[in-house]
Amino acid sequence: MVIDALIKGGLLMSDIIYHPMTGEKVNINTLTSSEIRSPNRLYKPTSWRAFYAENEDENNARLFGLEFEFNALGGNYNIDFDTIGRTFLKALNHHGQHVHILEDHSVRNGIEVIFQPMSLAYLKEHIDFKLFFDLAKKLNLSTTHDTGFHIHVNIKPTLRERNLILRLFSLSYPLWLMLSERKIIRLQNRYVSTEFFMMSDRIKRRHQKNLKKLLETQSSHVSFQDLYFDNYDIKNRYNAINFTNPKTTEFRLFGGTHDYVHFMRVINFVHSFINLIDEISDTRIDNVFSLHDFVERTQTHHLKEVTHKTLKKAEMLIRHNRLYYNHFYLLDTYWYESTFKYATLHDYIMSKKDYDDYQQMMSSLNTLTTLTENQKLRIKDDINDFLLGATYEVIDNHHTYLDVVPVIHSTTKTSISKSDIEKHYVVLRCINSDLLNLFF
Repeated sequence: MVIDALIKGGLLMSDIIYHPMTGEKVNINTLTSSEIRSPNRLYKPTSWRAFYAENEDENNARLFGLEFEFNALGGNYNIDFDTIGRTFLKALNHHGQHVHILEDHSVRNGIEVIFQPMSLAYLKEHIDFKLFFDLAKKLNLSTTHDTGFHIHVNIKPTLRERNLILRLFSLSYPLWLMLSERKIIRLQNRYVSTEFFMMSDRIKRRHQKNLKKLLETQSSHVSFQDLYFDNYDIKNRYNAINFTNPKTTEFRLFGGTHDYVHFMRVINFVHSFINLIDEISDTRIDNVFSLHDFVERTQTHHLKEVTHKTLKKAEMLIRHNRLYYNHFYLLDTYWYESTFKYATLHDYIMSKKDYDDYQQMMSSLNTLTTLTENQKLRIKDDINDFLLGATYEVIDNHHTYLDVVPVIHSTTKTSISKSDIEKHYVVLRCINSDLLNLFF
């Protein structure tokens, strides 16, 4: 058993935990399947404490509620969700009612781990996230393209707070795009609100200028002072920033992660962002109107540099005709060919034969000028179906082989050796499309 092995290895504690729903101390072996994980993905324990904090003012502490979505790897009918849930509870609920677990049918074989609201200081001091992510890997869980990572913050979304959050979010939008790991246009439009931030000509022009300056000078003084976001759909909970909850603001744009370093970058960035919101709200001194101002006030210079390097990389690829656009399904983005060495989470592979066939089909389609639009659509549907069966998502690089899963339906993991990848496959890497809005 997985749990037994982890206990012997010293990774897990005793059987006595805090019940994920009642908060009472119980022997974990007495929990039923529905207590280990709720089948209702909207379930919220009514017994949770107000929060967990680390010697902080209960009335003023900023609290973070974290939600992690995972895909269980394997056949659809042989996944032991009870063992997965029990393992997480033994690791995380030993010292408090820290988490509860949900079934998540928004992803293929989904499970979601929900953390009770905690201050950042408490999270860092009492929750071993390295262990958390290590357990996820040991339990054969992954963060495929259809998983997400959400952060609730106890900011009541008043009109003033919403407008302040949206303006600061907009001027720092390139940094959020980098951290989101949402590289596919369809997912960006849904979760990163790209459609909103690009639908207004004034906002779009401002973003283009912002990106251009960031590319040229590694910074940007483009002002967002006179832009307003009254048209933001505050009733849509699936936007990048969700304002539908009465007591919290939720940042929903991040793709799923089981990488500790990336998680720390995200949580520290959101914390810096919230601190700036609080500072402006408390002092009424609002002098942050550009990306340059934002970076200086939040000390996010490293993230700005990473964003700048990505833009430079894209510029080089464009200059050498190595950046392509593909509007089919999960290749619905700008992408380029990569190599085994650099293949990483959320890259894609397909066989060289399938890749060549796809290129040939696209070339032939573009020459068929006599086709009606309906005929072209039917052919494109056929090409899309072809790609669905031919494309795999990279979930891990083990230096000598890649672990991959199909992009749809099954989450059965396949391991492919380095030599086979180099001989028979092409590796495809996506780039956030909105970061390339400047060029196209």
